[in-house]
Amino acid sequence: LDIMISTYLLKWVVAMLDTPFMYLARYWYDKKKIPSPSI
Repeated sequence: LDIMISTYLLKWVVAMLDTPFMYLARYWYDKKKIPSPSI
């Protein structure tokens, strides 16, 4: 049970830290500061 709680907590922390960078990357892409990734 303890490892389940810590895993769940870690996922939340990563999600919270990840979200602002996603918005920032989108903002930069819209402003043409970064090139679109080639697939």
